Amino acid sequence: KQAVLQWMREWGKAVLVLSGDMHWSGVFEIAPRVIEASVSPLHMLPLPQWATRTVMHDKCLFSYVGGLCFSRVSVDTVKDEGQVLLEVVEATWKGGNVLWSRRFSLEE
Repeated sequence: KQAVLQWMREWGKAVLVLSGDMHWSGVFEIAPRVIEASVSPLHMLPLPQWATRTVMHDKCLFSYVGGLCFSRVSVDTVKDEGQVLLEVVEATWKGGNVLWSRRFSLEE
């Protein structure tokens, strides 16, 4: 992990890492300009952090154990600066509520 993070820092561009199956949802700043979104349909059994013995060493931007959710990523390269919209959406039969969202520039 540290070697990959070091390469990302040296590369000098913003990175969005999509991961899953932590049994709870979270969005983390794992290094400057490196965001990890761990919210996916793989969360089939939502468990709180203490039950999975997860230790967070990263800056937590969002955390949720209330049910199933997924991430939605929209990339807009038409605007001059470019933008990424990252949303965490609650998975329900009637359509999901947006639980968390943040808009990033491609330079962030």
